[in-house]
Amino acid sequence: MIDILEVYRVVSGIDTKVASIASDDAILANGIMSKNEVSVTVVTDTIPDIQEGDFIRVGGIKYKINRASEFADKSSVNHTTTYLFEAPEYTLIDKILTNKITKSVRVTLTGKLRDWLELLIWNVNKTNDNPLGVDTGWQLGNIPDTEYMTLSFDGIDCRSLLSELASAYGYEYYVHDHTINYVSRIENERNLTFTQGQGGGLYEVEQSNVDSGDVTTRVYPVGGTKNMAPGEGDEEGRLMLPEKYLENFSETNRAVEKKIVFDDIHPSFTGFVENPTGENYREFICRDIDFNIDELAIGDDARINFLTGDLMGKSFEFKWDNSNKKITLIYQEDELAPIDPETQSRPLIPSAAKHLRGGEEFNFTGIRLGEAYKQAAISKLREKATDWLAFNSQKRVKFTLDVDYRYMREKGGLECGDLITVSIPSRNISRIIRIVSTEKNLKTGKLSCVVSNYLTEKWEDKIEGQISSMQATINGGGGNGSVTVLEKYDERPFTDKNVLSSLRTLKEIAENAVSKKLNDTAAGLITFLKGIKLGDFVQGKSGANIDDLGNAEFLTAVIRELLRSTKFVDGLIGEGWQIWIDQLTGLSHLTIDKATIRQSLVALELLIQKVRSIGGQFIVSAANGKIKDVIRQGNNYRILFEQECDFMAHDLMRCAVTSGASRKAYWVEIASADVNGVTVPVSEFGGVAPTVGDECVLMGNTENRLRQNLISISATEDGQPRIDILDGVKAKNFNGCLRCRFGNLDGIKDSSFPADKQPKGNGLYGDNVYLKGTFVLMTGEDILTRFEITEGKIHSAVEGLRQEIREEQSYFDNTSFANGMEKWTTGKNATLLTLGGKWIWANNAPLSTKPGGHAEIRTDGKIPYAYIRNSYIMQRLEDFRLVPEYKQTNSEGLKVPGVVYLSFTYRVVKAGSLKIEFVNADKTGFEDFAMFGYEEELPVSNTERMFTLDGLWNGTGDFKLSFTGVIYISLLVFSTNKVDALTYKYRTLFEQSDLLVKIAASNFDKDGNILESSQIVTKADMNLLASGLFDGKGNLVSGAGLITKSDTAGMFAIDSDGNLKSFIGASTEGIKLKADNIQLEGLVTANGNFKILKDGSIETNNAKIYGTVYAYEGKIGGFTLDSGRLYWKAGDYFGNDSRSLKLGVSQSDMEGIVDVAFNAATQGRFGVKSVGSNLGGAAIYASSKSSGQSYPISANTYAGYFDGGVHVNGAVYSDDMLSNNYGTGWTLDSDGTYIYRKGVSGNFKWNIKGEFGMSTSYNLEVINGIVVGMTNGL
Repeated sequence: MIDILEVYRVVSGIDTKVASIASDDAILANGIMSKNEVSVTVVTDTIPDIQEGDFIRVGGIKYKINRASEFADKSSVNHTTTYLFEAPEYTLIDKILTNKITKSVRVTLTGKLRDWLELLIWNVNKTNDNPLGVDTGWQLGNIPDTEYMTLSFDGIDCRSLLSELASAYGYEYYVHDHTINYVSRIENERNLTFTQGQGGGLYEVEQSNVDSGDVTTRVYPVGGTKNMAPGEGDEEGRLMLPEKYLENFSETNRAVEKKIVFDDIHPSFTGFVENPTGENYREFICRDIDFNIDELAIGDDARINFLTGDLMGKSFEFKWDNSNKKITLIYQEDELAPIDPETQSRPLIPSAAKHLRGGEEFNFTGIRLGEAYKQAAISKLREKATDWLAFNSQKRVKFTLDVDYRYMREKGGLECGDLITVSIPSRNISRIIRIVSTEKNLKTGKLSCVVSNYLTEKWEDKIEGQISSMQATINGGGGNGSVTVLEKYDERPFTDKNVLSSLRTLKEIAENAVSKKLNDTAAGLITFLKGIKLGDFVQGKSGANIDDLGNAEFLTAVIRELLRSTKFVDGLIGEGWQIWIDQLTGLSHLTIDKATIRQSLVALELLIQKVRSIGGQFIVSAANGKIKDVIRQGNNYRILFEQECDFMAHDLMRCAVTSGASRKAYWVEIASADVNGVTVPVSEFGGVAPTVGDECVLMGNTENRLRQNLISISATEDGQPRIDILDGVKAKNFNGCLRCRFGNLDGIKDSSFPADKQPKGNGLYGDNVYLKGTFVLMTGEDILTRFEITEGKIHSAVEGLRQEIREEQSYFDNTSFANGMEKWTTGKNATLLTLGGKWIWANNAPLSTKPGGHAEIRTDGKIPYAYIRNSYIMQRLEDFRLVPEYKQTNSEGLKVPGVVYLSFTYRVVKAGSLKIEFVNADKTGFEDFAMFGYEEELPVSNTERMFTLDGLWNGTGDFKLSFTGVIYISLLVFSTNKVDALTYKYRTLFEQSDLLVKIAASNFDKDGNILESSQIVTKADMNLLASGLFDGKGNLVSGAGLITKSDTAGMFAIDSDGNLKSFIGASTEGIKLKADNIQLEGLVTANGNFKILKDGSIETNNAKIYGTVYAYEGKIGGFTLDSGRLYWKAGDYFGNDSRSLKLGVSQSDMEGIVDVAFNAATQGRFGVKSVGSNLGGAAIYASSKSSGQSYPISANTYAGYFDGGVHVNGAVYSDDMLSNNYGTGWTLDSDGTYIYRKGVSGNFKWNIKGEFGMSTSYNLEVINGIVVGMTNGL
């Protein structure tokens, strides 16, 4: 096991260790022909110095970082990083395979597996011959000998090439360090059996399907058509077994049949070239040919195909001399050779450079080989089909094993390719299966693996013979090779594994390219980036030209209808210019800003218009007039107008003067009217008198509906220019009369729209809007594009609907087909066959004719749908759930039909004509209109599509939908509300199968965007309850749910990207709690030793903390954490706080960063005790300097060493005292200066006379006040 992973970097050519990381989460993942990588996640307080190119060693192999690592920084001291170290073979991804000679990335080669791999090695290794290599040291190991194949690859990377070659040649590869090896199958027999239970080596086992494929127990194998005699073989002329099929029921008794084509197995002869002679050695003999080719050739299709030598991969027509067994090749172009620039053609082969040399292997196609060759092919077909069935009759399952790695310590571990026995007695399973992938924890050795006999589905390619589609010979119609040739009218699709014949190539060029020699038509847009020149262009003289800037020069140009600037708006306040033909009058028009005419202007008619401006509000209605005279006649006003009076009785006449000195307004009902004027009661004016000059206008009528409409054009100072269409003005107000407004919509309040979506800004508002033509949105999309996108969104939104939709949103009953054909009818039923007056029974049912058409409701999909085959479905009017009433009438009293919308999803299986109509509809009492209907040809559609249609309907007739082909239709909704027709607010789903039970419900907005969704899923191994919240665009915002399994239960929450944000799980191994933010309310305890109290504080008996702890106050042992410092104190014998220790920032000028206090009333005699030192050190060291400190020399040891002044108020006791200076009588000034008397230096001498007249001399030596020496003498 590995405890620490050492990370290395190449520095100056030397592998240098740069970091060490823990291997607790290091996982080594291996797979056969797939993964080989180590992923490790570490949490550190600093960012490790690890970068791309760094590597680790595992098992002697370098695993390198090839891409940026993933990380998450939780704080400045908490960094989570995931590193992915990849094996050497990942380097092969960096190199694209290129042709060694041409350096092209499209490579075609005829060769064996080794030939391709040698080219790969050359591409990857960086050498003088290949400076573009990406690595060094790559080599080939075990490479089997194979057949020749012609393969082509375009832009493939070298690692992908390993897999493609494995598939093509039918082998598997593995890479050890820098050595590539291929074997028939990676297997290693281990004689190990894994079963659950103590000592069985297996914790958990899970079986799942490898893919959606099924076993095959009965196979009908067929071979190819080459060299088969007409009338032999099956209906397609393919080789087949006499017994037709093979069976293998070793794993199941269920009969599952399949037809398999081994196209490369057919009668064949293989010979060798002997004694090549003649011009360019194109003649040779082959004495092994035991048949007459002239008698067996199929028309002119006989070809000889060379498998080796200079002509390998070539297919030739030839001449045959049966008496001498001699073949003469017919010259042909070498299609792979470059075109000779002089002859404009390719060279012919055979040639002096490419010819036969003797010993080349060849075969034939296009000849009918005899029975012996056919029987040999049948034996080969039977053998290969037996191998195929032996493999495919096995259940397509894989097992995921959670292995007891302690058990494996004695067994030597497990590797990919190991064959082991998986035994599950409770399920009667015991089989030898191969390990295809493993995941191993490098520290603990914990191992999980996947075992399966199915590596990938490409194994089927290996033995199916479809691999022949990648083999050699390319010729006019066949050959034994696998590069399939598509002939001129072949309908098969293009792939990377087939090529086009010469005639097909010319056909494709003619259909898809523009000819430079012939007249031609392009079906699509052609873009010329550099411009166009027409004819022999000479500027200002001949030809024509359009350059890349859009500048053009022509001799003449005919414009049929329109020539204009980029933007054009007609009228006085318009912009741009335009020359055009008026579609109504046929007259030509020119609108420009300024015209200069140097000579003459000839105008047959010259009309000069004066532009007038009308300020304020302009009313268009059936009558108006300017008052000429006002006469008071009792209780009435007689009002005369300057012009003939257009007013009528009961008209509502209005006048408004809103500027000037005489502001006034009145809106009155006319009692009577004649050609000169009107009579209005005085009471109508409300105290306002009409006067001469008042301009009056008709604004409604109390009785005549035809005079209740008007048009208002307003451009006042309210900043809301608009044109209003009003109808139904029958009182002195406009309540409910606004039918349409064009212009500024501010101020309109309509309950038909949501409160936050009221009309505003500039636009169009009306009861109905009919628009034609193309409409471009701000996004640049036209309105058709936008509807197509919307339909796609609605389509995807309704796919999950199963049983319930809101039927009340459609006029149809059973609109979802949930109740089968209830309320629906159809036609074209089958006819029951009888004999002697009795039905003929077959397969437990009456035998009937196959009807010409048929329609039924099917429920074999996710939702019920109508299946229509050349038939129709109909719902009669009396079966409608609801029929709307149309009461609105036009000016002639005729009813007005309503707009309705139809929508449904459909998929066309067979193209046909769709027709939608209302049968027996009645337009009586309605204005003339086009009845709702539709007819169009629909092509085949591989996916579901949304159909929408709108039109007019008057609530009569039976709805009928017919189709002449085959179509599936579901969710048929017919409504007057387009939103209802296309969306459903609530949808629920119930699904039950042999694997699960699922209940789901969703809430959608009117645009089809999902708002909320919940579901309950029950499977054999789990239960799931989940809900999601979505934004206004249908994007997931958040989700949460509950999940239970046999050994686990948990709650989870995810974010908008589906990432797990929080999780609470309980299993037999414990409880797991994961979240970015965990909020616990109330008391939390763990085994009585750990508590989180209600106030958020923590109590625990013991704690090990790896990392950083932040605290502002609290207690640690006997220490109190107070204001950022540690404080310890203890009582003395008398209960006083006599001892204390403070660590941290001082709280006053008289405290220290380390502050100690104690007295004699306690145990312990020392405030600070430091014992021990080292050479050149001291038990206590202090310096008053911030830099330039001095330290003890290495030969000495001190109890205390002070670098700076020491002040002692009190006695100093010392065995020895050394000083360079002494003083006494000192004082200390306030500025910190010491004043003292310094000791003197000198020699003091004196003589003392003794007895007998003799004297003694004394000499006293003093330095800095200290006597350092004394001498005396006679």
